[in-house]
Amino acid sequence: MTLPSVRCCWLVATLMIQGTLSGCSGDDKSTAPIPEDPRKTIDGLFQELKDAYEARDITRYGRLFDQENFVFVFDERDVAENPGIPTSWDWSLEEVASRNMFQSDLVVGIASEFEVEDPVAATTQDERDRSFPAGTVKVAIADVSLAVENRDPFGGENLFYRVTGDGAFFFLYPDSSEIVDDVPVWKIFEWRDDRLFFFPTELKSWGAIKYVFRH
Repeated sequence: MTLPSVRCCWLVATLMIQGTLSGCSGDDKSTAPIPEDPRKTIDGLFQELKDAYEARDITRYGRLFDQENFVFVFDERDVAENPGIPTSWDWSLEEVASRNMFQSDLVVGIASEFEVEDPVAATTQDERDRSFPAGTVKVAIADVSLAVENRDPFGGENLFYRVTGDGAFFFLYPDSSEIVDDVPVWKIFEWRDDRLFFFPTELKSWGAIKYVFRH
């Protein structure tokens, strides 16, 4: 075989291999599973709430809320014991506190766990001073365990903000303005903290921990 013939065969073989690899790569992309949007189900939304906290991802966190109308309601005992804590705040303050918690250089890690109870239809008694969107459901969570570990800026032992055994009530609705796979995603419209106990100094409610990171 002459040298030009060898080169020709080598070129053909190379093109065939490249074509095969390109085909495999394309097949891999076409058959790769598309990540499910967790907000398509209530269970998925609450799992994403946990995951966003532990990943300290403010973008993932923000997608779970009706940002224009969201309200976080502090437990009335926290408000009574600390005059600085407001009765509630909107998404703009919720975002600031959450971003500060997630992105603080002093926060070593966040661990969260809670049990999600079955959703029930929200009632007019649940609405209090504002109307809920159509399709709003009420979801209680229980046995909340939240730990935010912080470095001591002065070099001492790490500090912990903890929640143990608390609960909360969430009001969420299917948002028809955001459709995924022909399904409206669920959005959190209101979150009411429910502090169950009077705590020792090292224990706090979820709302009290949010308030720590407000600045």
